[in-house]
Amino acid sequence: KKKKKKKKKKKKKKKKKKKAVAARLRALLPEKEDSLPERLRKMVFLGSIVAIIVCGYIVSDYYFDLWRASKINDEVMTIYDTYPVTKDEPEEPVEEGDEKIYTLLDGAKKLLDINKDVVGVISIPDTPVNNPVMQADDNEKYLDVKINGTESRSGEIFLDFRNHFDEVVDGKLAFPNSENLIIYGHNMKNDEMFGTLKYYERNYDYYEAHPLIYLNSNYETYTYKIFAYFIVDAEETKFDCWNYLNFNSEEEFYDYVNEAKRRTLRLTNVDVKYGDPLLTLSTCNTILGDRGRLIVMARLVRDGE
Repeated sequence: KKKKKKKKKKKKKKKKKKKAVAARLRALLPEKEDSLPERLRKMVFLGSIVAIIVCGYIVSDYYFDLWRASKINDEVMTIYDTYPVTKDEPEEPVEEGDEKIYTLLDGAKKLLDINKDVVGVISIPDTPVNNPVMQADDNEKYLDVKINGTESRSGEIFLDFRNHFDEVVDGKLAFPNSENLIIYGHNMKNDEMFGTLKYYERNYDYYEAHPLIYLNSNYETYTYKIFAYFIVDAEETKFDCWNYLNFNSEEEFYDYVNEAKRRTLRLTNVDVKYGDPLLTLSTCNTILGDRGRLIVMARLVRDGE
């Protein structure tokens, strides 16, 4: 009998604890007997709790999205790098008469199996920039979509839809390459995509350590030397550098290059000559809010350099 009484007492204690917790939780809610200031205090407190939960969800969702995007990119580039191409000594295309015959790189074949919009791969040594380059029928598609079709804030790095870049049909170049390739990418907080380009602007020595950009098409490998980088207001600038894909004259070419050099945040010793193929990278920059763009310009490394 004594043991039974003890068990009953334990059950009563548990019930009391549950009631006490429930009472404390109810006390957090506005009640009829509360004064107006007390009700306001409780409402502000509850609003703060809701805000913390919502903000926590938004932040965690953002960083989970970054992690997932990074994982997708790592998997894709692991597939590509399984079939390495020597960038310093690219294979010469087979020639047939006066026209080159272009052959798909092995790694490019694998990426094209994933998505037919792949036009190449871009990398900057010793940085996180090591990504497939996409090209769609507009400049909107890959702002928030990954190579495998997954929606993501980071999107993909992509070539301007107006550009021609080693477009090959039946082994032959269908169009001459654009004289200035424009490539876009998001400035991500975890330095993915074009997130590390901001260090050219922030760290004076960053350029010395990262002066080259490697850009592979699906058929060839190319190396570019950076000669200028600067910030523009995308809405108000008179230098809409992303709209110069080809040049009508030598004068227009040098006006373009000299304007870039005039604006550059750091002088370089890289010369640029009429006829040099150019590469322009564009990403967001927060100095001017949503209007800011960080532009990095490079020219193709010449034979023998």
